[in-house]
Amino acid sequence: MKPSWLLFAAIFAGPLAWAISLQANFALAPLACAGAAKRSLYFVLVFAFLLSAAGEVLALSAWRSRPSVNAEDPAPVQYHAMVLAGIGISAFSILLIIAQTIPTVFFAGCE
Repeated sequence: MKPSWLLFAAIFAGPLAWAISLQANFALAPLACAGAAKRSLYFVLVFAFLLSAAGEVLALSAWRSRPSVNAEDPAPVQYHAMVLAGIGISAFSILLIIAQTIPTVFFAGCE
C-alpha cells in the first residue's frame, strides 16, 4: 500500500499543473502578442502535461499495488476511492491541458 501523501500527490498533481499552466498562459499572453514568448508558452504546456502525467502514473502505480478489500477494515475502501479519484482527476486535467494547447498551436499571437 502506498503512503497517503503519494495518493494526495496523485490527486492534486493534475489540477495544480492545469492551474499553473492557465496562470502562466495569462501572464505570458502580452509577450506572445509581440511574438517573443511563443516558445515559452509551449514550454509551460509541456511542463503542465508532464506534471499531470506524473500524477496519473502515481495513481496507476497505486492501483496496481492496492490492498484487498474486507468488510472489517474500511481503510482499503478509502484507499480505492483515493486511487480512483487520482486516476480520474489526473486524466481530466490532461484533457484540459490538451484542450488549452489547441488555441496556442493554431493561432499566432493576438488572434
